[in-house]
Amino acid sequence: MLVPHYSDALIKVAMQYDSNIIGISQAEEWYKLRVHKVYLKRYFDNPEGLNLAKEEIEATQSIYMPLVPQWLANREAIRERYSNREINFSTIIITVRNKLEADELMAKGLHFGGYNHKVDRYWETGPAEICPKCLEYGHTSFGGCSRTPKCYICAGNHETNEHKCPITGCSIPAGKACIHLPVKCINCKGPHFAISNNCPKKRVAIEEAKRKKQDEKRLRESRKRIQVVIPRKPEANTALKSAETQEMELDLDNPSQTEA
Repeated sequence: MLVPHYSDALIKVAMQYDSNIIGISQAEEWYKLRVHKVYLKRYFDNPEGLNLAKEEIEATQSIYMPLVPQWLANREAIRERYSNREINFSTIIITVRNKLEADELMAKGLHFGGYNHKVDRYWETGPAEICPKCLEYGHTSFGGCSRTPKCYICAGNHETNEHKCPITGCSIPAGKACIHLPVKCINCKGPHFAISNNCPKKRVAIEEAKRKKQDEKRLRESRKRIQVVIPRKPEANTALKSAETQEMELDLDNPSQTEA
């Protein structure tokens, strides 16, 4: 909140601690989006690859993307299927700098490279990733969450895009934090967004995920070293033992034969 009004003063203070600092700007909350049905031939047959897609999107949408787009699936697997003429289109992940750009692209779609593309939100899933709806960790699919939505700004029982300051006259738009309503993490109760990478709960989730991964690796390695050998009885010995057993049973049934 101070940056727009005191950026020059903040730069001078920051440079006293690090002479390499040349500028200061507001922190951005990047959003990842899935762009569907991207024409493979255009980017596999071009040496620039998805750098070309980045240039086309920025030119047509008048936005700046901080990262080069990536293929949603493994690039080599996609190339192999493309070479085998199994597929002609695939999905890429793009990154935009704020929610406004993300919402606009999801509402209108995206046109570049001569094609119109459907766009939706991309969330990573896994033990160390937070669910965008309920803000809990460990979900394998964010689309299947049926729990009550939570706001990552104030921990309220509503979607984050519905977050609104209760103070009349506040000019901060919906979905944004302001000075009137304290920021609160629903997981650790700390004064930060629930999706913050600095959240202690997220660090615990990451460490737990690493521990489970190491345990699974050790289990796989131990299984390779374990060999169970079940001895097999020779058929000749088995037949001999069976004959001896029958002879003993015969002797027990006829004591007179034994005495004779």
